[in-house]
Amino acid sequence: MTHAADLDWAVIERVAARDTDPAHLAMMRARVAALLQLGPSQPTPTAADERVLADFVDQFVLDVSGVTDAQRGALFAALGDAAPGFAQALYAVDLGLRRGEVLRRLGMPAAEVTVDVPADLAMWPALENYLRTVAKLQELDAATSELVRARGAAAHQCRICKSRLSVSAIEQLGSSEAIESIMNSRDTELSDRHAVALRLVDAIVTQPTSLDEGTVAQLQEHFTPAQQFEMVHDVVRNALNKFAVALGGDAAVVSEGYEFYDIDATGDVIADVNADVVKAATR
Repeated sequence: MTHAADLDWAVIERVAARDTDPAHLAMMRARVAALLQLGPSQPTPTAADERVLADFVDQFVLDVSGVTDAQRGALFAALGDAAPGFAQALYAVDLGLRRGEVLRRLGMPAAEVTVDVPADLAMWPALENYLRTVAKLQELDAATSELVRARGAAAHQCRICKSRLSVSAIEQLGSSEAIESIMNSRDTELSDRHAVALRLVDAIVTQPTSLDEGTVAQLQEHFTPAQQFEMVHDVVRNALNKFAVALGGDAAVVSEGYEFYDIDATGDVIADVNADVVKAATR
């Protein structure tokens, strides 16, 4: 039976294929595959507009936090109002390849999924459906999910992600120290279980081909297949922050300190500076 998260992801890929310029989509797929060592290297385009798009793709894949205002401006100059859609499709291509390679290495290759996509379904609602589906998964404990999220926030330098703390995870861990340390790339003492979970995150967000048999064996020792599957989808879900970071839309709500958050029954994120408000809305 195909998991709901896989079905929602298939919808995202279908919408990206339907709504993205075919030449742009082919370029994305080829360049992302090359950068992730899953395809042959790609030449530098000769046309100026093509170089702008290729440069944005490369920066997005290799280090999204390094996207400059000049690169954003050039993207919008080349594509106009289509620029956000281009970046959303790029997220789908980038994380789709990362997800597929890591699931294969974990011994649970993603199956080909056929889905019917309503003609009026746009990309953002499709993404929101996926976000909610993954948020409602409950195989992983809150502490592990939050540490996984924190590692991705640090990797992509997402400002809003780094300004939020999970109420449930803090309760399980006893404090927010480990979460804050990971989000700010500081050393912190972790259990073997959490340490290998973060190695999985690192492989997904940097180079998925680096996930070796030894790490896979350690993951299998500490996590069930369902928990591994959830972690992979957690990373993919959280990595939508690459879209916000790439376009400069990741500003934190708070100017100092943290917001607290948790997930409600529908899979939506509820955030507030008062943890008690979050608890009342999610429990």
